[in-house]
Amino acid sequence: MRWNSIVLKVNLVFITVLVTVIGVSGLVSNVIYERDAVAAARDMSHSHLETILQGLDHFMMERDTEGIGELIEVITRHDPLWQDIRLASHEGAVVASMRSEAGSGGSARGEAPELESWPCSQCHLLEDPALGLGASSFDQVIELSNGDRAVAVTMPVLNEPRCSSADCHAHPESVRVLGLLRAEYSLHDVDAMTSTRYLHSLIAVLVTALLAGAATWFTMDRLLGQRVRLLIEGTKLLQDMEEMAAGDYSFSLEDFGTDEVGELAESFGNLTTELQSVVMELKSTREYLEGIVESSADIIITVGPSGRIRTFNKGAEATLGYNRFEVIGKEIEMLFADPSERRSAIERLKDTDHVINYETHFLTKDGQVRDVILTLSRLRDSDGKHMGTFGISKDVTRENRLKRESLMNARLAAIGQAVTGIHHSMKNMLSSLKGGSYMIETALEEDDKELLQDGWTMVQEGITNITNLSSLMLSYVRELQPELEKTDVGSLVKSVYITTRETAQNKGISLQLDVDRNTPAILADPRLIHSVVMDLVANAVDACVWKDYEENERPEVVLRAHGSDNQELVEIEVKDNGQGMTDDIKENIFTPFFSTKKRLGTGIGLTMTSRIVRKHGGSIEVETELTRGTKFRVSLPVGGPSEQKKDPDA
Repeated sequence: MRWNSIVLKVNLVFITVLVTVIGVSGLVSNVIYERDAVAAARDMSHSHLETILQGLDHFMMERDTEGIGELIEVITRHDPLWQDIRLASHEGAVVASMRSEAGSGGSARGEAPELESWPCSQCHLLEDPALGLGASSFDQVIELSNGDRAVAVTMPVLNEPRCSSADCHAHPESVRVLGLLRAEYSLHDVDAMTSTRYLHSLIAVLVTALLAGAATWFTMDRLLGQRVRLLIEGTKLLQDMEEMAAGDYSFSLEDFGTDEVGELAESFGNLTTELQSVVMELKSTREYLEGIVESSADIIITVGPSGRIRTFNKGAEATLGYNRFEVIGKEIEMLFADPSERRSAIERLKDTDHVINYETHFLTKDGQVRDVILTLSRLRDSDGKHMGTFGISKDVTRENRLKRESLMNARLAAIGQAVTGIHHSMKNMLSSLKGGSYMIETALEEDDKELLQDGWTMVQEGITNITNLSSLMLSYVRELQPELEKTDVGSLVKSVYITTRETAQNKGISLQLDVDRNTPAILADPRLIHSVVMDLVANAVDACVWKDYEENERPEVVLRAHGSDNQELVEIEVKDNGQGMTDDIKENIFTPFFSTKKRLGTGIGLTMTSRIVRKHGGSIEVETELTRGTKFRVSLPVGGPSEQKKDPDA
């Protein structure tokens, strides 16, 4: 017998409840019986004492003590439960008792009881003892010397009018109580019957528990226990069936009937059918997913928590040259050209479950190094416990080679474009120098000082432009690394305004400043940002110089600075109402060596401006309309450049 079987548990619960109900019922019944029996004994004692008291009236008037004793003997002769009936005077002396010889009086006398003892205390402990005389009797359950219990009933003998006026022994009216009549009625039969009832109740509980337990056990075992055991044996058989390994889960149990157990067996049969369907579907899904993994040209590898390879797909075999059985169970670091790159990738997984597009290098079986882009994910079970890693790597060796070749070609093309631009710029500058030198020669021959001055001015401009071009080209090709610090954009823009205001006024141009006082500070290189704003303002002034304005129109440049709506960006705007640009010019203004300033421009300024802005993680936008003006808007992040915002070509 299994001590944790459901049949045993149900029987224990049922028997416990049954025994509790029967036991409590018997206890309550016996308590009620005992209470009623004691009450009946009290009523009978009261009744007998009243009868005795009525019969004593004649004997007490005649002081016939023997008659009193005989009366008591006659009343109690046939009832052995009477333990004692005595008549005592007010002073406490026993006048007559069933335990003494009738009429002996003196032999039954005793000492007066104390006022605090029962039943004297029923009256004398009251504030007014006369209040207690209204009671016809007093009773109390006491314990006798032999251990039995008894009901002790005491009835007062009151001083009635005929007693105080009697000729034989008149009593003063001030004496309210002449004596006490006390009886002790044994409760031996009541207690014996109560004990017998308790014993019968206990026997009834035990017999009922045994019979009910046996019946319930037999019934429950037949209806539930045996059938559940058959169901368990069926499930074990189902687990051991060879068909299970082959994916055949169809199984039927014997007919269990139409009750709940039968329904359970039927449900189990239906469940096995559904299980077969689900398992087949899972098997199909697993084969499908394995097919995807195996058919993928990418390198797909799973690694256990200990860092050893668990799976190795065909794409990995084809790319790295290993057979999967050569690497499964080996340390994953064997596939890395530099094992520290694997540790670096795992280190990144501390704060996330995915590392995406991690560039690393794998080592093939024959020693070749392959460039790969690795996406590494942490594997977890349904409870979130770490199970290892899952990596998908793409071989980009060929793409990287083509990218390097393309970059080299692009650089060669850029060099060609730069040489062309430099040649064009140098040609214009050399033309200016030739023109100036020619004017100097002519001026020397003709002794024309004014012409000499003009020629010398042209030569100086040519030298300055060549110097500036050389400096800008050096800055352009040099690696640009901003030195970041907290920069007050408002103060920086005001500095540019103060520097360029007089120059603009000398050219007849109004330069306006509009700086929002709530413009936040940014993390930037103030020297480079100052250069950007200076270049944009200078270009705006030049655009106004080139335009022929109407009589009612005035050349104007507005310099603004303010924070974006979300205060994550700072925007610097330079707006003019100058010449404006065509679409073709707008598309090429950031191209190196492209210039619209004829002999005075180098074509490097706006290219450097765009590069500086992108190095700071910002952007530059242009809005223009021919003959109506142009607006440049530079947006810079408050927090400075980040890896995501940096332009790789900046």
